[in-house]
Amino acid sequence: MVNVTTLGLEASAGVVSVDMLTGAFPEDAMAQLPAEAKPAFTTLHALAASLVGVHSDEWANQLDAWNAGLATVVDTTTAICS
Repeated sequence: MVNVTTLGLEASAGVVSVDMLTGAFPEDAMAQLPAEAKPAFTTLHALAASLVGVHSDEWANQLDAWNAGLATVVDTTTAICS
């Protein structure tokens, strides 16, 4: 989760790279997610992928979607761990 939130912060500066995306969503970890978590993480991964190379001015247009996706991941993770 730290890498995911860091990715969001870096997006605000327009510096998201493929390496950051891979670090935030490693394939082995994504494959091990519980079934109920996969949709939320897959959606956030797609949102993150769309941020690679995006200039910080464009990031503002995607902020609401990113925040909603991140909130869903947090809520899903909280529900699973409760």
